[in-house]
Amino acid sequence: MNKNLQIIIGLVLLVVIIGFAIWFPKQPLNDGTPETITQSDSIGSLLSHTWVWEQTIMSDDTIITPEKTESFSLTFGSDGRVTGTTDCNNFFGSYSLDESQITFGPLANTLMYCEGSQESVFTRQLENVQMVFFDENDNLVLLLRYDSGGIMFSKKTLPVNNPIVSDPDTAVSSDAMY
Repeated sequence: MNKNLQIIIGLVLLVVIIGFAIWFPKQPLNDGTPETITQSDSIGSLLSHTWVWEQTIMSDDTIITPEKTESFSLTFGSDGRVTGTTDCNNFFGSYSLDESQITFGPLANTLMYCEGSQESVFTRQLENVQMVFFDENDNLVLLLRYDSGGIMFSKKTLPVNNPIVSDPDTAVSSDAMY
């Protein structure tokens, strides 16, 4: 019995050692798991692009995609303001970023009515965002609260002389240009 006990203890120790090697490897696994980002990394990546909504994948595997591609966008300002477009209106508001935690303040939008617009779906999702990360292709992913899903955005590089205005009060209407 003493020899059997030694064999059992040896096997248990072997399983524990293998378990530690699997759970705590010396090299990080390249399994597509989101990488923790620093605030300076995320701010730099957020500010250098306009982000176009590609799809939202909910935790129940429901996929929501924009019916009008490239109509929904986000642009982050260095002053904590966010601007964007939907399939019907423009919007603006504030955001707060702390490491990988991101929240959007109240969002205000222009008031044009558009039949069949997905605007309320998109802005409601933004109001429920909790975390931000970038996937392996450097696309923006905003995770929704309560692990309920994620909003995926592709990047659209801004031109060097980008006229995006971070203060909606100083924006010039396109009609005033002509």
